Amino acid sequence: MVHRGVSVFLLLLVGVHTAPVSDATFSDAFVRKYFPTIVASTEAKNASMCLDKVFSNYELKKHINVKCDETDGLDTCSGLTFVSHDDKAIVIAF
Repeated sequence: MVHRGVSVFLLLLVGVHTAPVSDATFSDAFVRKYFPTIVASTEAKNASMCLDKVFSNYELKKHINVKCDETDGLDTCSGLTFVSHDDKAIVIAF
């Protein structure tokens, strides 16, 4: 059952460099600084307009909006993936 007004978001950060994956670290500072804008960008018609406000060197890989409510079709589920080169991070948010 889908409840209106309730959204679930996942943010996954992985270091992007030639070091082994085990060297990748989670950055609380990154999440606190960028999370509100990243979450807003998942729902935006043009995610780049939101991301441009806080990231200067990034590549938006995919932005998806789909109807996810089988009952009345009013709810939309959204997600995106992008790479922040300056932060050496891969971001997956939905």
